[in-house]
Amino acid sequence: MASLEQKAYARSLLHHELYIRASRAQRGLSEQTLQAGYAKHQELYAHMEDPDGMDGLSALITSKLSKSRQEILKLESAGRWNEALVYYESDMQENPGKFDNYAGLYKCHDNLGQFSKQSFVCLLGDLLYHYAGSQY
Repeated sequence: MASLEQKAYARSLLHHELYIRASRAQRGLSEQTLQAGYAKHQELYAHMEDPDGMDGLSALITSKLSKSRQEILKLESAGRWNEALVYYESDMQENPGKFDNYAGLYKCHDNLGQFSKQSFVCLLGDLLYHYAGSQY
């Protein structure tokens, strides 16, 4: 979506809602497609930093989107970076090579003003170690 690429999140949310409503009326959506749409809405609300929208959608989402991922989105949209950092670090223990965790750690540290060049190099080195190790 062009509006999403231009970071016009409210407009992107509007278009996505219209698309889901039209698709639902014309051909009916499967529960899986509807849940994916809710997850997309939740990401858009996170970009818009709207915790109320996030909470409302959390009640609707019944898919296998991990509860920790939902919680991280809520915390980030509310600006609670220390708590989001704890979730990313915990998830890194379970999935050490998952890129999203490294990106999340970077985002949290950056928003907390705790990121230095040295810590970035360490994080990048750890990421490369896990990806290089998984290919062999």
